[in-house]
Amino acid sequence: MADLDSFSKKDTDIIKGIAILAMILHHTYGNDPASSIFQMGNVSKITWLAATGKVCVALFTILSGYGLTKSYNKGFKKQKYYDVKFVLSHYIQFLSIFWTVLLAMAAIRLCEGEKIIEVYGSGAKRFFCFFIEILGLRTIFHTPSINTSWFVTAIIILYFLFPLIYRLVKKFPIISLFFSYIPWIIYIIKGDTNMHTDWWLFYLFSFALGIFISEKDLLDKQIQSERNIRNIILVIILFVLSFISRLIFALPADPVLAISIIEIEIYILRYIKPVKAFLEMFGRYSAYIWLIHMFIWFRFYISIYSGLLQYMIVFLVFCLLSGMALDGLRKELKLDNLVSKTRSKLLM
Repeated sequence: MADLDSFSKKDTDIIKGIAILAMILHHTYGNDPASSIFQMGNVSKITWLAATGKVCVALFTILSGYGLTKSYNKGFKKQKYYDVKFVLSHYIQFLSIFWTVLLAMAAIRLCEGEKIIEVYGSGAKRFFCFFIEILGLRTIFHTPSINTSWFVTAIIILYFLFPLIYRLVKKFPIISLFFSYIPWIIYIIKGDTNMHTDWWLFYLFSFALGIFISEKDLLDKQIQSERNIRNIILVIILFVLSFISRLIFALPADPVLAISIIEIEIYILRYIKPVKAFLEMFGRYSAYIWLIHMFIWFRFYISIYSGLLQYMIVFLVFCLLSGMALDGLRKELKLDNLVSKTRSKLLM
């Protein structure tokens, strides 16, 4: 019953599950997430939906900001070097998942007959590139990698910036949110859909928004407020309007759509047991699925899966099973225990 009285980890997993499904659709069906419905031309409605799947990034960054704030406020802030220890503890936790996935990727590529070390070049540069890889910072240095996700570096940067962003949002909430949205304002003014937006600066707003929502305890307050037909209808209307705004304004509207999805989860999805269980299952292994899904995709696409629905179902199941296997591997390697002990020592 306690889970129904507050925004819990189960709620987070449900939303992560939605983000994973959106991400899989976005990456398995050709689309341009930067284009509005008017710029796409004569395309199918599934293309519109796949482009909207890019909202997964906003969802993940909002949840990251929210979760870090909750964790930060539970700690001993007066502890010496608390900010550094806090950031390092979460960075180490993330790296344990990232390294598990990297190990699996390397093992598969070795089985395919590839010489992994050659991916990183030759000579001294090889060791530098490998070092950058295992730190998750390859998109800063543009080094060769077996991991293709730009979001790895983005989320690490946001982790390290968290103490600063937290203080700014706490002291100057509206100003901080406005300034963090400036990259999107510039994007809108320039009107260049080819502008590179897959980097952390464009998701600073979503991250700061998550911090703001957590600091103001907005989700718990909503959950504890009266749930009635009027509120449910209003949330549905908000979602529809947000979805339409996403079709019209494309990427800059993703944070708004992400918030409306969170509202749908709070007022509707968390009360529908089959849907809740299904989404939770994907959300529980979302970090692994996010990190491994494109690696799988490049090896998975087979022409016999001619129908999108059949292909997506098989691909989703394969991603889920991969996530479960990777979680088991991480536990088998005792990385979860190592991380737990390291974090405890850092934050004691």
